[in-house]
Amino acid sequence: MGRSCIEFGDQDLWVADAHIRMWLYLINAEIDRLPAPPAWLARAREDWHREAVAGVHGMILPTTA
Repeated sequence: MGRSCIEFGDQDLWVADAHIRMWLYLINAEIDRLPAPPAWLARAREDWHREAVAGVHGMILPTTA
Protein backbone atom coordinates (compact mmCIF):
# COMPACT_ATOMS: atom_id res chain seq x y z
CA MET A 1 0.00 0.00 0.00
CA GLY A 2 1.42 3.37 -1.03
CA ARG A 3 1.85 6.27 1.34
CA SER A 4 2.02 10.00 0.70
CA CYS A 5 3.15 12.91 2.82
CA ILE A 6 0.50 15.45 3.78
CA GLU A 7 2.02 18.86 4.58
CA PHE A 8 0.18 21.45 6.65
CA GLY A 9 2.13 24.49 7.75
CA ASP A 10 5.31 23.24 9.41
CA GLN A 11 3.83 19.79 10.10
CA ASP A 12 3.84 16.74 7.87
CA LEU A 13 2.26 13.32 8.18
CA TRP A 14 2.70 10.15 6.14
CA VAL A 15 -0.70 8.61 5.38
CA ALA A 16 -1.83 5.54 3.45
CA ASP A 17 -3.00 6.60 -0.03
CA ALA A 18 -6.26 4.69 0.40
CA HIS A 19 -7.08 6.82 3.46
CA ILE A 20 -6.23 10.03 1.63
CA ARG A 21 -8.41 8.99 -1.30
CA MET A 22 -11.36 8.25 1.00
CA TRP A 23 -10.89 11.62 2.72
CA LEU A 24 -10.83 13.41 -0.66
CA TYR A 25 -13.94 11.52 -1.78
CA LEU A 26 -15.82 12.56 1.37
CA ILE A 27 -14.66 16.19 1.05
CA ASN A 28 -15.97 16.18 -2.53
CA ALA A 29 -19.33 14.87 -1.35
CA GLU A 30 -19.60 17.83 1.02
CA ILE A 31 -18.58 20.31 -1.68
CA ASP A 32 -21.27 18.82 -3.94
CA ARG A 33 -23.85 19.69 -1.30
CA LEU A 34 -23.03 23.40 -1.47
CA PRO A 35 -25.48 25.44 -3.56
CA ALA A 36 -22.74 27.60 -5.14
CA PRO A 37 -19.16 26.80 -4.13
CA PRO A 38 -16.57 29.51 -4.82
CA ALA A 39 -14.57 29.11 -8.02
CA TRP A 40 -11.35 28.15 -6.21
CA LEU A 41 -13.17 25.37 -4.36
CA ALA A 42 -14.81 24.07 -7.54
CA ARG A 43 -11.35 23.86 -9.18
CA ALA A 44 -9.87 22.13 -6.14
CA ARG A 45 -12.82 19.71 -6.12
CA GLU A 46 -11.98 18.68 -9.71
CA ASP A 47 -8.38 17.90 -8.73
CA TRP A 48 -9.44 16.10 -5.56
CA HIS A 49 -12.03 14.02 -7.42
CA ARG A 50 -9.41 12.96 -9.98
CA GLU A 51 -7.10 11.83 -7.16
CA ALA A 52 -9.91 10.15 -5.21
CA VAL A 53 -10.87 7.86 -8.10
CA ALA A 54 -7.48 7.47 -9.84
CA GLY A 55 -6.62 4.07 -8.37
CA VAL A 56 -2.88 4.77 -8.71
CA HIS A 57 -0.91 3.45 -5.74
CA GLY A 58 2.09 5.21 -4.31
CA MET A 59 1.40 8.80 -5.33
CA ILE A 60 -1.12 11.53 -4.59
CA LEU A 61 -0.40 14.63 -6.67
CA PRO A 62 -0.54 18.07 -5.05
CA THR A 63 -3.57 20.22 -5.78
CA THR A 64 -2.96 22.89 -8.38
CA ALA A 65 -5.68 25.26 -7.13
